Amino acid sequence: MPKVLYSSVTAIEDQHFEEHWGVDFPRMFSAAVRNVVKGRITGGASTITMQLAGNLFLDRSDRSFRRKMQEILLALQIERRYTKPQIFTMYANQVYLAHGNYGFAAASQFYFGKPVTDLKLQEAALLAGMVNGPKFSPLTNPDLALNRRNLVIHRMKRKARSRPRMRRLPGKRRSVCTSSIRAMTWRPTSSKIFASILNPRMAQKRSMSEGCVFTRR
Repeated sequence: MPKVLYSSVTAIEDQHFEEHWGVDFPRMFSAAVRNVVKGRITGGASTITMQLAGNLFLDRSDRSFRRKMQEILLALQIERRYTKPQIFTMYANQVYLAHGNYGFAAASQFYFGKPVTDLKLQEAALLAGMVNGPKFSPLTNPDLALNRRNLVIHRMKRKARSRPRMRRLPGKRRSVCTSSIRAMTWRPTSSKIFASILNPRMAQKRSMSEGCVFTRR
């Protein structure tokens, strides 16, 4: 997974991904206070690990307290068993990015006609912005997708202020993307990933078949 994509996704979805143990409690507290003040749910605080747990095992349309607690407990278990690179790779391979595309590899081929390893900053930021939902698809809502992409780049720049090696990020461009009919819609089955979570050896074997070698903590 290219670094620019990793940086884009973590900047918009989970800025403290490398620091927390599956749950970002300060962010959850801030989100809870914000929701109480506004009297409605204006946004969540699910980490990448929590999103992975919810996508694989739970109904994410269910916004009940019970479902959120289940998501937290699953996230903590995943973090105990797997490294951050493993978690991000599983997440990146199954996240839905509109128009029948599961995973960034499939989305990269569909929207840009190139391998995910060849993504540029603006392209990676566009895909990262779509994690929030299909409404940010550049094919159906180009202006909304553009605004979301620019927000991702803004978050990356803000995060880079404490990381000098990331400061020189290109500016915003108007172009969004070019569509490609070469769609690769591979999706790992939930049952296989569920089995790999219960069996670390299976996860290691699967990762090696995909060209990645993971090690447990």
